[in-house]
Order: sequence, then structure tokens, then C-alpha cells
Amino acid sequence: MKMTTKFSLTLISAILSTAAVAAEVPIPRSVGGDKGSYFLLERKKVGGIVKVLHKRIGPSGANYTKTEINCSSRKMRVVGLADDELKNMNKSSTKWFDLVEGSSESDLFHFVCSK
Repeated sequence: MKMTTKFSLTLISAILSTAAVAAEVPIPRSVGGDKGSYFLLERKKVGGIVKVLHKRIGPSGANYTKTEINCSSRKMRVVGLADDELKNMNKSSTKWFDLVEGSSESDLFHFVCSK
């Protein structure tokens, strides 16, 4: 029974690491004070980069962000932003940046790279 459970968990983890997430998955925050809630919408691993789409719902509405995360170097870059509607995503990239512990980017990194 233990072997089957361990195999099942490994298989589920492998599927999540390469496929898009089918539903909104809440992203836990490590610190309080943020009035928003964060949700993982898509996750796809391409080589050593994890491509992520997530949503923040806050007092002023929803925001969508596409990021690329290098789990081994602990760096991230934003490759798209949209306010309110995903279809209005602008596709301009930032440079790769270091993560600040406790930030929403750091929490996203830990959530995505631990899977």
C-alpha cells in the first residue's frame, strides 16, 4: 500500500510539473497584511524554466501576471500583465530579478518550485 501511495504522489507531482493547472489553486501567503488573494491558473515547465500565470484578487479588482521562474537560480521575470481582463495582457518582459523573502513573488516561487 505504501509503495502505491508513494508512486501515486510522484505521478501527480510529475503531471503538475509539466501540465497547465486546470483550476484556480490558492497560493498561500507567508506574511499577513496583503488585502489580496492569489491563485495559480497555469503552470508549465519548459526546460529549466517554469512558466506561470497567476491572478491576484484585491479590493480594486483582479490582476493577472505571467512570469517565468528559474527554480535553480531563484530568479524570476515578469513577461505579461493585465488588469481586470486576461485578454488585455500586455506582453513586455522585465529583467530577471532576485526574490525578496515574504513578497508575493517569493511565495509564488516557493509554491511553484516545491512541486
